[in-house]
Amino acid sequence: AHYNLNLLGIAVNGKNLPIDPQVFATTNSRGTIVDCGTTLAYLVEEAYDSFFNTIVAAVSQSTQLVTYKGSPCFIITN
Repeated sequence: AHYNLNLLGIAVNGKNLPIDPQVFATTNSRGTIVDCGTTLAYLVEEAYDSFFNTIVAAVSQSTQLVTYKGSPCFIITN
């Protein structure tokens, strides 16, 4: 199942990321969908770097960042 929603922002560890909410605005050709049948997540470019860098900082103590088939992956080290 998938659900369309109006995403207003993203928070990691209770802290809102500095992403303009307009990048998530719904139009005829774009919007936010949550699909419970997939393990993948796609973010607009304007949100990706902030989200990715925040996740890397949050898990850097217990993971190793590697690239697998062109995508970043985390190996749990602890």
